[in-house]
Amino acid sequence: MSIRQKAVGLIQLGVVVALLAGAFIYSRAPGEPTTNRFAGANQEASVPLVTAIQPEIGAYTISIPATGSFAVTAYVDLIAQVGGRVLSVTPQFKPGASFTSNQLLLRIDPADFELRLQQAEADLANATANLLLQEAQSDAAIKNYAILNKQTKVPDLVARRPQIAQAKAQIEAAAAKVELAKLELSRTRFALPFNGRVTRIDASVGQMIATGKSFGRAFAEDSLELVIPLSVNDLRAIEPAIGRRVSVTHANGIITGQIERVSAELDTKSRFARVYVPLGGSPTLQPGDFVDVDIEGPAHRDALLLPESVFAEADQIWFVRDNILQSFTPQVLGRLDGNVMVTSFDYASGIVMRVPPGAEAGQMVEIIGLPGDASISADTASDPSNTGDSTTNSGTASTATPGQ
Repeated sequence: MSIRQKAVGLIQLGVVVALLAGAFIYSRAPGEPTTNRFAGANQEASVPLVTAIQPEIGAYTISIPATGSFAVTAYVDLIAQVGGRVLSVTPQFKPGASFTSNQLLLRIDPADFELRLQQAEADLANATANLLLQEAQSDAAIKNYAILNKQTKVPDLVARRPQIAQAKAQIEAAAAKVELAKLELSRTRFALPFNGRVTRIDASVGQMIATGKSFGRAFAEDSLELVIPLSVNDLRAIEPAIGRRVSVTHANGIITGQIERVSAELDTKSRFARVYVPLGGSPTLQPGDFVDVDIEGPAHRDALLLPESVFAEADQIWFVRDNILQSFTPQVLGRLDGNVMVTSFDYASGIVMRVPPGAEAGQMVEIIGLPGDASISADTASDPSNTGDSTTNSGTASTATPGQ
């Protein structure tokens, strides 16, 4: 190989080495990181978007929805005050039938009691005749004594004054027996002093009824009342409970009443209290029937009405202040028209409708809009037909302020 050929080979080898070295140096040189080229865009995309509402602060009246049942305050055992054989029974005197006050329901054979009355009346006539005899004998004795003993007081025994007093007492006793016989005779006609309904009857024509033994059961229509179990929180929400208006949704329409009393103790199992609402006499109400009720509670000023969707776990809600997500647990006052009433607070930019998954306090978020149909107005909530100017104040004036 010539010297010239060796020189060309070395030059070519040097060029290849130089190219390889340049490529290596270029690959290790510092430059703009390609991974951060879209960092700002990704960072912006990672900020959760939320929808918030701005409810108005106003005065609302609590409505407590509940379920109640009709119950009878006291059942009446049907007990005859006199015994005897049943002579007749009113056809309507059957289980489930209604009856009116003092309506004849059952009749016991009165023959024995009519004879007792006749005997008592005869005893009264005998006592009356004895008194007349004693008075006549007294008059005769007084006149005879006066003839023999002038200007001398007639002794009581001579004047038969004790005998006359005894005869008068016998008349009173006989008269009382007559009244007792009349009373027993009237009790053979069985009736009750109220409008009511029969739940059980065990009497028929020809059956012997014993004195003091029950042969049925009934209840007065005006003893029917509504029993509503309430949690302790609901009971506190309507305090004072007595006198609160209650609307009952029944098959025959809306029935209204007022709470008359509250149970003195909680149920040992459910830990619920009971409120009692008398409803008066109505043949359409059935004991044991369950109904939906609404209890009208007190009116609260400076309150917010929130939809259920804003609440997270444990009655917690989220709101946005300066694009920062914050949590708050408001004081729940009650419910109205399917919404939750809470004490007003400063919710800053708005209350989040639905919290993003994995949300944390202090997280940055962006509000994308305030839905008009999600904002609840104090006027429209209390009176849907009101289209005039609002008298409530919207804003952030509050009675409770969450952390800034």
